[in-house]
Amino acid sequence: MSDSRAAALEYAHDNNSQFLDELKDFLTIACISTDPEHQADVD
Repeated sequence: MSDSRAAALEYAHDNNSQFLDELKDFLTIACISTDPEHQADVD
């Protein structure tokens, strides 16, 4: 494995929790929510 690939994988692993938290925050935005209450926001 190349050094840059190993470094990228290590970075992703080390920051996994932060990335998941940011994704969860992003998914709460109404325009990308699957919540039927926000269907009008998506249309």
